[in-house]
Amino acid sequence: MKRICLWMLSLLLLLLCACQSTLTPQAPTDPPPADEVQTETPEQNEDPQEPQQDDEKKKEDEKEETVEYKSEYEKIEALSEKDPRYRWIKLFLDRDSEGCANFLRDSFPQANGEREEQFDEWFAPLKTLTFGEYSVTEVTREHEYGEYSALIFEFEVIESSFDTFPVGTYAYEVIHGRMAPASWHKEDRLEIQNEDAATLFHFVSSHIYSAAATKEPTESAKIGIFDAVKYFYRENGGELGKIPKEELQNGALAIFGVENFVPNDYEATLTDGVYHAIGHGGFSPSHEILEVKEDQNKVVVTAQFYADIMNLSKSHLVRYTIELTDGDYPVRLASVERLEDGVWDPYVWMA
Repeated sequence: MKRICLWMLSLLLLLLCACQSTLTPQAPTDPPPADEVQTETPEQNEDPQEPQQDDEKKKEDEKEETVEYKSEYEKIEALSEKDPRYRWIKLFLDRDSEGCANFLRDSFPQANGEREEQFDEWFAPLKTLTFGEYSVTEVTREHEYGEYSALIFEFEVIESSFDTFPVGTYAYEVIHGRMAPASWHKEDRLEIQNEDAATLFHFVSSHIYSAAATKEPTESAKIGIFDAVKYFYRENGGELGKIPKEELQNGALAIFGVENFVPNDYEATLTDGVYHAIGHGGFSPSHEILEVKEDQNKVVVTAQFYADIMNLSKSHLVRYTIELTDGDYPVRLASVERLEDGVWDPYVWMA
């Protein structure tokens, strides 16, 4: 009996200890240091694979930058697979006239029109070129709209039967194009310093390539005449997009020597004696200024035009004489001389 009582007493004591430990609150643990507290951030909600993909892309870019090519041509060939600028340079160095033609044909066929049928013939002289040393350097350039990437392609021609590229050294800036995957022009380009003369040249070089074009203005020449008069009228304080009929005719006579000028329907509509301009983009011709002579009274500009966007096939060679005046219209197109006929009219696109 005593043993049973002792056993029950022991059991009772154990139960009391267990209850005591359950009812006694646990001492709170100290909070972790502030710099160890993890809070949810937008980055943690994003797909965890994205940073990994960015890292992989960065590694690939770094790998490309550190690739050591055995030759300049090997570099051009490797990068031509994904960059149309390098692809154009490779086609040119390969003297691949058919490849160059297809490069342009596949771009904007509606812009090339019938002339694309002539590309193979026009570009055939590429096969006569023999190159000396050449190099391609990637640079970052700035213009009024920001930065852009360009390749500086320098090359030497040591043998040639191609009049566009006679023997000599060349430097071209190659960029991503608008009317073709790539575009290029010579690094050292001549520019017209007189602002008014440069503006007039811009308008006439897109539409006027002979004296006949202003004596009896063609539909194309009318575009250049109207745009030029409208521009200088606005510079004199005229209303944007509108020009009175009388003022338009006065300006066309003062600048171009054209009497009773009437614009085409593409350019403007006449309402109550005022022409209302129909907006359009600016026109850009494929050309190169070969010579500029400026003095106090006139500016003489000799320009070589081209029949394709990449300036391979020569169009007309034209000399413009622009007189500087003191009137409301500060310039006058004194003469247009076509010195040589080209294989086709100049290639002009709307930007």
